[in-house]
Amino acid sequence: MQNNLQSQWNEYQRLLQDDPLKAGLVAFSAGLLFSLVPIHRLIGLLLKLVLFAVKPTLLVLGGIKAFEYAQQYGNKGNPGS
Repeated sequence: MQNNLQSQWNEYQRLLQDDPLKAGLVAFSAGLLFSLVPIHRLIGLLLKLVLFAVKPTLLVLGGIKAFEYAQQYGNKGNPGS
C-alpha cells in the first residue's frame, strides 16, 4: 500500500511539473467551488435526514422482532405446532 501511495504521489508531482498552469487552474476552480457551495450545510442536512429516519426504522425493526418472538414462543403452547 505504501508503494502504491508513493507511486501515485510521484505521478501527481510529474503532472504538476509538466503542466503547472493546468494544475493552478484546477486548484483555483476547486477552491472557488468550495467557497461558493455550502458543503457544511449539505453535510448537516444529510446528517439530520439520517437521524430523522433512524428512529422510526429502529421502532419498526423492534416491532418486527417482538412479533417474531411472540409468534415463536406463543406457538409452543399450541398442540398443533
